Amino acid sequence: MAQGKKGEHVAIVGAGVFGSWTAHHLQNAGHRVTLIDAWGASHSRASSGGESRLTRAAYGKDAIYTRFASESLPQWQALSAVSGLPILIPCGVLFFSAVEDDYFRGSMEVHKQLSLPIEQMDRATMQRRFPMIDFTGIEFGLFEAKFGALMARRSVQTLVDRFVRAGGECRLGSALPIHAGGSRLNGVKLQSGETLMADRYVFALGPWLPKIFPDVLGKKIFATRQEVFYFAKPAGDKSYSPEAMPGWADFNDGDIFYGFPDLENRGRSSPMTSMAS
Repeated sequence: MAQGKKGEHVAIVGAGVFGSWTAHHLQNAGHRVTLIDAWGASHSRASSGGESRLTRAAYGKDAIYTRFASESLPQWQALSAVSGLPILIPCGVLFFSAVEDDYFRGSMEVHKQLSLPIEQMDRATMQRRFPMIDFTGIEFGLFEAKFGALMARRSVQTLVDRFVRAGGECRLGSALPIHAGGSRLNGVKLQSGETLMADRYVFALGPWLPKIFPDVLGKKIFATRQEVFYFAKPAGDKSYSPEAMPGWADFNDGDIFYGFPDLENRGRSSPMTSMAS
């Protein structure tokens, strides 16, 4: 899209992480961009809302995601450098399991192919490096030192703020596509009743996409519930800080749990759900 005619008007529906980064890059490419969101950037209903997310490049044999994550890292670092408060917390990410399965082998092979760093660890090494974690029953680990935690809400708010300061337009309210027949669109209808016309349209709506395009995506995208728990650290204990403890993922025989160190004094956190969901 950025290679199209310079100065095209692009309407982006959804101001989450995908919508806000798309708006940022299109704006930098010389396009006029209108960013629309029903409740505003990083609202409480958004997949991009909440405190934190892990960013990592280990995705098994799926090299495309490894490339995406690796190529995005310098942009997260640059955004964090200008945000005032940190966005990327480079605490590293540790994956561990009782066995070396296809996911781990695929991750190692892809990293080798792409000349990306990843460190293999046995239980003794992990226990020595990260003594705050009990590795009983664990035999194998992979560590990505340059990755870590992203402050999710802050990242989206920072991106949208910079987008607006650079002349981008944000509109608050719902927006529905107006179909002109086939796959062509004839604008989006805003909650105000106004029809917004653009040269191109991007719908970055996460779990709302099936409601907007039921025939195409109605049976392909499902929202899942994720419970997040925070655990208080002992008073004065620095061993759970991002400087000492990594983000982590316990493969747990396929029922994966993952979590974070003590980010900004909120306590250690762990979404009690499978990463695959």
